[in-house]
Amino acid sequence: MSSQKNFDSIVSPYEFFQSHSTEKEVLSLVIAGVLANQKFRSFLDFGGGSGEFTEEVFSKGSVRADSATLVEPAVSYHSVWKEKLAKFSEKQTALDSPVNGQEFDLIISNHALYYVTNLYKSLAFITDSLAGGGVAYLSMASESNELIMMWRLGFLSNGQKVPYFLTGDLEAVLKGLSRKYSITSYHSDFSCTDNEENRTLLLKFLFGSYLPEFSAETLKNLNHFLDARSSQSSINLKLNDCIYSLKGDSQ
Repeated sequence: MSSQKNFDSIVSPYEFFQSHSTEKEVLSLVIAGVLANQKFRSFLDFGGGSGEFTEEVFSKGSVRADSATLVEPAVSYHSVWKEKLAKFSEKQTALDSPVNGQEFDLIISNHALYYVTNLYKSLAFITDSLAGGGVAYLSMASESNELIMMWRLGFLSNGQKVPYFLTGDLEAVLKGLSRKYSITSYHSDFSCTDNEENRTLLLKFLFGSYLPEFSAETLKNLNHFLDARSSQSSINLKLNDCIYSLKGDSQ
């Protein structure tokens, strides 16, 4: 699994986003509720980063797995992920790219598929690796998520296409792979004090290495977007997201 976004370079902005968003809390409760008190033979965390989200799901849902595997190109996260998952699994493996030929009866990919270099190959790997009777949960922001609106505004204002994959791309690929899925929508929020430092951190989280390339006009447009969502010295964004659920073909 290779990534179009260098997460090692935006660790602080990412942590800033997580600390001011209810997204992790909301989504982890949704998935934990579905998986409550289950034990899986093999679990794949696709693009799971440091394991913070997975830890929330497994802890809240009392979920266990005999073995847990991380596929994550940012190798700086591997040791932290292993430490977290050791509380819920007997064996932990961390890889920087997928290895074909394994089967998993639980797969989670939380807000990671935007950044893969080849969405078709990534989804083919996930669906091919899903064991018969297994389940996969893939989360992505919907088009009505205000972060996605900022992506579109920022890149298009700068004369660029959005360089990441979105829900329409995900659905098209799943259709091409002839995979059935169900969608659950959920809502969370982002809120922070409105000041220059926080605006900069939010823009760094969203745009990473692209941000220095943005014109003054593009930055002006993005700040106007935030101005319209600022009230009583606080920026408030609506984070509407989707969980795509897939089931493994029964053998």
